[in-house]
Amino acid sequence: GEAAAADAPEPAAQDTGNAAAIDDFMNSTNAANVKDKVPAFYAKDVRYEDPFGAIEGRSALETYYQKLYDGAETVSFEIKEEFVSGDETVALWTMNLKHKSLRGGEAFSVDGVSQFRFAGNQVVFQHNYFDAGALVYENVTFVGVLVRWVKKHVMPAD
Repeated sequence: GEAAAADAPEPAAQDTGNAAAIDDFMNSTNAANVKDKVPAFYAKDVRYEDPFGAIEGRSALETYYQKLYDGAETVSFEIKEEFVSGDETVALWTMNLKHKSLRGGEAFSVDGVSQFRFAGNQVVFQHNYFDAGALVYENVTFVGVLVRWVKKHVMPAD
């Protein structure tokens, strides 16, 4: 018993390199540097998914980010927790956003989770999970009123 335990390998130290790269990308990317940040962080053949759809390839993803950041006054992420296992990293986050097209330009927050898969030091796959209604639909005046009414009157109480 004791000899077998002594021969057991030491648990590997957690690799935080990918987590650090994710933190840097999420919190330092903006409209002025997106054309430099996206190629450094994402592989050319990246697949990106979120509640609005899927994007294939880095150039299409760069266009997506450029449009997002062009309308944003501020975007920041508070990384709550990250889990790293080999080439996979899962990040739990809160996005703080102030965007001219959403909620009358007022700041608001949305919680989410992102799964990242790395090949070397670049992301080859990313899937973001968040409440699209909280991000967009509830922040557009008429649709927001409708969504909030449905949540209040139709959905079961928490």
